[in-house]
Amino acid sequence: MKTKASMESYSHQNIASMFIALGIVVFLSGLIINPWAGKLYRRSNMINYYDVMLSYFIWAIVTSILIFGTSLIFRSVRSKRIENITVLFMTCMLIALSDRLLLAKLGLPLWVADVENHYRHRPNTIRLWGSYYNNKLIRINKYGHHDNDFPLKKGDNEFRGLIIGDSITMGHGVTYEETFSNQLENILREKNGYRRSYQIINAGVQGYSTFQEYNLLMESLVFKPDFIAIGFCMNDLTEPFVVDKRFGGVGSDYHGITQVSSLFVSYILNETGYGRLIQKFQSRDKSVEMEKRWEVHSVVKIAQSSVDDPKFSENWKSVLFYLDKIYDTARNQDTKIVLLIFPHTFQLMNDDLQEPQRILINHAKSKNIDVIDFTNVFEKLIFNEGIVKLPAENGFSSDEIHGLYQERISTYFLDEDHYTVEGHRIVASQLYTYLSSYYSFER
Repeated sequence: MKTKASMESYSHQNIASMFIALGIVVFLSGLIINPWAGKLYRRSNMINYYDVMLSYFIWAIVTSILIFGTSLIFRSVRSKRIENITVLFMTCMLIALSDRLLLAKLGLPLWVADVENHYRHRPNTIRLWGSYYNNKLIRINKYGHHDNDFPLKKGDNEFRGLIIGDSITMGHGVTYEETFSNQLENILREKNGYRRSYQIINAGVQGYSTFQEYNLLMESLVFKPDFIAIGFCMNDLTEPFVVDKRFGGVGSDYHGITQVSSLFVSYILNETGYGRLIQKFQSRDKSVEMEKRWEVHSVVKIAQSSVDDPKFSENWKSVLFYLDKIYDTARNQDTKIVLLIFPHTFQLMNDDLQEPQRILINHAKSKNIDVIDFTNVFEKLIFNEGIVKLPAENGFSSDEIHGLYQERISTYFLDEDHYTVEGHRIVASQLYTYLSSYYSFER
C-alpha cells in the first residue's frame, strides 16, 4: 500500500515531467513559428510578419529554457509553496507566449500609436504594398520616414529639402526610390553644381492632415532643411473628422491604431496580440459608424462647396489654421516653403469641382506663399482641351469624358489620387523647375 508521502512524490514527479514536456512543445513551436520556417507557408507575405515571428521565436526559445530550468528546480525542491510559485510563474510565461503567438498570427501594422498625431510610421520597418501593387517594398527608416537612412546632422555644403504630406507624398503603392522626393534628389545629384550632397526628406505619412503635418514639421526642423514643401490633397479636409476623436471621429481606421489617452492602454491595445484581437472585433462595430461619417465628409461634396459652407466650415477652419502655422514656422526659420496641391482625378477638367484649389491658392497668395497646382499640370499632360470641349458641348458627362482618357489617366495615377512612378516623376520634375528659380544647381 502506497503511503501519502509516496503518493505526493509521485504527483510531484508527474508535474515536473509535465513541465518538461511543456518546455519541449514550446521549444518545437519556436522551430516552426519563426521568420525562416515562415517563408515556406507565408511565402512573399512573410515580410509583413518578419518582426512578429522573430519576436515569437525569441520568446519561445527563452520561455522553453526558463521552463526547463524551473522544472529542474521544481524536481529538487519539494515544497507546496514552491509548487504554487512555479505553477504561477509557468502560467504567466504561457500567457505572455500566447500573446506573442496571437501577434505572430495577426501581425503589427505599419504604424504605431502617437499621443499628438494618433499614429506615425513604425521606425525601421519593412512591409509590402500587396499584390495589387506588385508586392513593392515599403521601407521605413529610423526616423519614421518612407525614405533611406541619413545622418541627423546636416553635412557641409549639403542641400536639404523637407517634404511633408499624406499618402501621396509618402508614396502610396510605390517604393521609396520611386517617390517624387527621391526622384527629385536624383535629379539634383545629376545637376550637382556647387553642392556636395543632396537630401530630400520624405516625411509624408498616410492619412495625415495639416494639424499632424504641423506637429511633424516642428519635430523635423532638427534636420535643418533649406526648403519645405507641403503636399495637400482633399482628404486632408475630411479624414480627421472621420478618424480622429478630437474632431468627432471614431478613433480608428485602416491604420489599425486605436486612439486612447492612456499610454499604457494604448500599448495593450495596439502592440499586444490580445489587444490586436480586441481591435479586430471592435472594428466591425466601428465600420458602420465610419461609413456614415465618410458619407457626411465626402471629398466630392467638399470639392463643390465654398469655404463658408456651414457643412464644411469647421473642416476649412482647421486646415487653414494649421496651414497658417506651417507658413509662419517656415517664415520664422527663414526657410522657403511651397504648397503642392494634388488633385483627385474626378476634379480634372471639371471647374465645378476645383473650389478647394481656388481656396488654397487665394489663401496662400494672401500669405505670400508659392503654390504649384498639379491640377493644371496633369490636365495639360492627359487631356487635349479641344477634343474634350467637343464631347462636353454635346452633353457627355465628366465620367464619360474621363472614360475616353482612362489609359492616359492610368499612366500617371494608380487610383483617384495616388501617383504611378511616372506621376511621381512629373511632380519631381515640376518641383525641380520651381527650385531652380531660387537655387543654382546646374553644372
